[in-house]
Amino acid sequence: MLIVYVGEALSYNCIGVAFQRLGARDPRLYRAAIEYHNKHCEIADLPGKFIANVNLGIVHSALGENEKAAAYQQTALKLALQISSVAGQTIAIGNLGRIGGVGMVSDRGRLRAFVERYLALAGEMKHRKGEAEARIQLGRLEEESVRNPGMMTRRGSSGRARRISRGRDRSRGRPATKARRTRPRCAGAWPTRR
Repeated sequence: MLIVYVGEALSYNCIGVAFQRLGARDPRLYRAAIEYHNKHCEIADLPGKFIANVNLGIVHSALGENEKAAAYQQTALKLALQISSVAGQTIAIGNLGRIGGVGMVSDRGRLRAFVERYLALAGEMKHRKGEAEARIQLGRLEEESVRNPGMMTRRGSSGRARRISRGRDRSRGRPATKARRTRPRCAGAWPTRR
């Protein structure tokens, strides 16, 4: 019986994602995606509920319903904490940062805490692109705080993000690394030039 529910949950997820992708062309299809993601969430186990909540947050964000999107991403974050998934926490927190990036989340202090947690998790996972995205988001929050002086500030985030993305980050004792062309690990060699 459990196998049936797992298969059914997976089917709802796949159909929801399909409608979600089609919604980019026809926004009316986002409502169908929400319906299937809700069905997925109803019968899924904890990791499935995490995925369903992340997808519901993404769909609501695409519809411009950022408060609902943030609520779903926060639920996904709670589920990721319950299942002890660092990668899941990173996904949920990163999505919260993106939702806040469009200027619709009302609690900026809380958003800053989410983005700083995402930065820490991305650093733990050595996810350089995620680390750069978090620093860019912190830089945007800082820029907004200049316009609104009542906000807390954190200096240097966007500048460091640019250095990371360009491969020139020398802070914290990390050498700047560039992609080097090395011999592949699989059998065979680089193709010869003629």
